[in-house]
Amino acid sequence: MDKTNAIGSNWKEIRKELFTQEEIRKSNERVASISKTIEEKKKEQQEKED
Repeated sequence: MDKTNAIGSNWKEIRKELFTQEEIRKSNERVASISKTIEEKKKEQQEKED
């Protein structure tokens, strides 16, 4: 498999150019909420299996 190098900025830089600080904050909150839900579901599933 050939490797290619990305040309240009990294995602953090692009994100700052495309989105406002408020949009980034809300996105981060959604990610945190979804991650918490996933962890809770995993924990519930493990408890059911025990």
